[in-house]
Amino acid sequence: VRPDTSTHHAVPSIYTRGNPSRKAVALTFDAGAGLGYAASILDLLKANNIKGTFGMTGRWVLDNPSVAKRVVDEGHQVLNHTFDHRSFTEGNPGRRPLTRAQRWKEIDDAEATYHRVLGVGSDGWFRPPYMAWDWTCGCCWTSPAWCWRSCWRC
Repeated sequence: VRPDTSTHHAVPSIYTRGNPSRKAVALTFDAGAGLGYAASILDLLKANNIKGTFGMTGRWVLDNPSVAKRVVDEGHQVLNHTFDHRSFTEGNPGRRPLTRAQRWKEIDDAEATYHRVLGVGSDGWFRPPYMAWDWTCGCCWTSPAWCWRSCWRC
């Protein structure tokens, strides 16, 4: 995140691809609904000595603490995916976009849950729910307490 010195807000860094001269693939997984294939995915990654990034909602961590702890214990990166997976924009029909304060509450509540349950945080990595993002979200990535790096499709 690079700060905009005129407003003291961060301008999000959006990663859509890595260094093309490096042969690497970033595997990211979202965990926000049911348990799904999380254990099988972790088994496969472990068997092949592969690390991934898991975008877990705070609610999912509370509902699945042993699997969420396994993500951390096996060395995968935690990506903040909000607490309840509420859309930040009008991307979901029939729902109003979240306010700046509501967006921060979603992010902060998830981060607090990670620290309380997992003993680690997201290290500033964040992916908005539904990949719903627009320029009205840009100013919400930073606050006095946080600087967020946005991870879209790493």
